[in-house]
Amino acid sequence: TATIRTNAIGVVQNIADELYLSEDPETVLNAYELTANENGWAGEREGYQINVTSEDIAKTGGTLRKMEISVVAGEKVLFTLPCDKYIAGEATP
Repeated sequence: TATIRTNAIGVVQNIADELYLSEDPETVLNAYELTANENGWAGEREGYQINVTSEDIAKTGGTLRKMEISVVAGEKVLFTLPCDKYIAGEATP
């Protein structure tokens, strides 16, 4: 489990960094071979699964995109990593 967790941390941190920088999360998740499902995105790795959920929350000046990446091995959630990003809306004159 320790080896799986160590490997997963590196992959998930890379995903989180790229999601934060990207305007198109679907492209990032597809690049990591995660596929869309009814709960978000998911993908199998050697010994673990990555699950990503996403929710866009409208705010006065833009949108808060709340994403959570979790790693599951068997039936056990090894860890979760929040990945939130504020996307500013169009300025009105």
